[in-house]
Amino acid sequence: MSIKMYPIEFEAVDETEEILFRVRCFDEAVSNVEIKTLVTPESWLELSAKVHEALCAIHEVGQA
Repeated sequence: MSIKMYPIEFEAVDETEEILFRVRCFDEAVSNVEIKTLVTPESWLELSAKVHEALCAIHEVGQA
């Protein structure tokens, strides 16, 4: 038997455990991104990089 696991949802929290965003797999090609925090132009850079990281993990982008 060969078992493979897939990451289908990521939840990001800050140092106080407040939820910042969720990324959920919708199907093999797309995901739903839910931003749960207020965003500034400065905070968006870090936040968007982590959203992108989650999307890449879910959809196996750049992975062998």
